[in-house]
Amino acid sequence: ILNPAMILAWVFGLWLIHIDVSARGAAFLAEPWMVAKLAGVFMLSGWHGFLAAQRKKIAAGTSKYSGKFWRMTNEVPFVLAIVMVLSVTTEWTFR
Repeated sequence: ILNPAMILAWVFGLWLIHIDVSARGAAFLAEPWMVAKLAGVFMLSGWHGFLAAQRKKIAAGTSKYSGKFWRMTNEVPFVLAIVMVLSVTTEWTFR
């Protein structure tokens, strides 16, 4: 089941990309910083889906993951967010 907040985040994100493409062309989508940002967004969306499925399994008592796994993976969204924010604020390239 899709979360309404996730749907809105994707709609507004795609809208912002559309505005940028209209203003400066689509070439910026292939720049390394934007590729890193988009990869982070896809990974974070996938993580969100994984957590939603696991929540249901935990509630049903069928989860195969231990507390140690959840403590270790607790930092995944934080690390992805750091990479995405640094990519966008620095707009790094290989030139």
